[in-house]
Amino acid sequence: MLKQNRNTLLDLIKKGLNYINPSRNSELFKYFSTSFLWGKSDQSSYVNEGFSLNTYVYSIVNRICETASDIPIKLFKIDSSGDKEEITSGEIFDFIHRPNEDMSYKDFTHEALAYKLISGNTIQYRLIPIGFKTPTKRYNLATQYLQVDSKETFKGYQPTLFRYKFGKSEYKYSPEEVVHIKSFNPDKSDKHCMGMSPLQAGARTVDASNQIITADASMIKNRGAMGMISSSREKPLTAEEKKWADEAVKRRIGGADKFGSIGVTSGDFKFIPFNMSPTDLKILESGVMKLRDICSIYGAKSRMFNDPTGASYNNNLQDTKDFYVNAVIPPLEKEIESLNHNYIRLFSERDNVQYVVELDKEAIEALQEDQAKAMIKNRNRSQIIRDILIGIGRDWTEESAMYQLMDALDMSEDEARKLIDKRIENGNDGSED
Repeated sequence: MLKQNRNTLLDLIKKGLNYINPSRNSELFKYFSTSFLWGKSDQSSYVNEGFSLNTYVYSIVNRICETASDIPIKLFKIDSSGDKEEITSGEIFDFIHRPNEDMSYKDFTHEALAYKLISGNTIQYRLIPIGFKTPTKRYNLATQYLQVDSKETFKGYQPTLFRYKFGKSEYKYSPEEVVHIKSFNPDKSDKHCMGMSPLQAGARTVDASNQIITADASMIKNRGAMGMISSSREKPLTAEEKKWADEAVKRRIGGADKFGSIGVTSGDFKFIPFNMSPTDLKILESGVMKLRDICSIYGAKSRMFNDPTGASYNNNLQDTKDFYVNAVIPPLEKEIESLNHNYIRLFSERDNVQYVVELDKEAIEALQEDQAKAMIKNRNRSQIIRDILIGIGRDWTEESAMYQLMDALDMSEDEARKLIDKRIENGNDGSED
């Protein structure tokens, strides 16, 4: 009997799963779970549900791109002896800093990195006019409008044609015309030849985050029914009276400016409140957990995106440094590597001279402070005090100097503050004591 009941239950489950199969009832399937629709290489979902719809993903990706595109780059010519000469003008310099007629280097880099962080792919059209050996322009192609024809090889599927469908037009590019920077994708059976998006690994987290954000917005917009007003009279309200009361309540206490308030009336009514359950509140509050998960996908600390846990001055300094090291520089270095290999190399071959583009990491203030600190390590006490105090206003702030004195010399906050105040008062490094 038990076995028969179990088989009956399994049959019902199978029938239920078959009923909601997307191929049989896609609308019902979409209604109950949008996350299942995040298929492999679904570029549109990464853009529309991942980036455009999710506050956290947008904030993280946008900050990485803004920060990365602000880091200066330098163009060098390297002679046979290995000496480097910086180039600050000319054809190659202009090509780097004005990739096409509509974009600056900053705009182009921001866009290229955004596509890479959202979809796992940066795909660029490299324009080399007939009769030329070097490119004159480069354009980022929106990954959600691309379709790739491919062929099967021992290395996996390799692209044979890139179809860029935008509006009513379709543009076709050969693999030689395209520069494709992609993230590692372990799925060699992917005929789209695309890199793996970070959002594919975090699809369930992003989807849950979207649902929480939607629920939160819905609560603010509609509030739901915060309670019920009922008559205290023995005789119940008529249908017309209930309609009048309902309209009156909405008119008196409706609107965002009256959110959470309760109106008062002289009538003989009582109010029965509807409160959210602790489980519902915990679901809404779990949004910060989703923020942390999404930050971990991109190598960033959630404290940089309004997570108050563990926030402090020292943590902020370290988080900024980690942000550059783990989240900003790695994708930017891949973009610069591609720039050198797919573009600048062609100028080098034409001129028989080695050109190279490098990041100017010395311009990154968050990293320079660590280098400055390293220079004063292991010196005697007087020299350490002098070097720290001299650096105020030039290499770091007064508050940073105070923490350095406390860390390097095991000072109390009061002792460190007195040295800094004396330095400011006397205009010297305060190390005579």
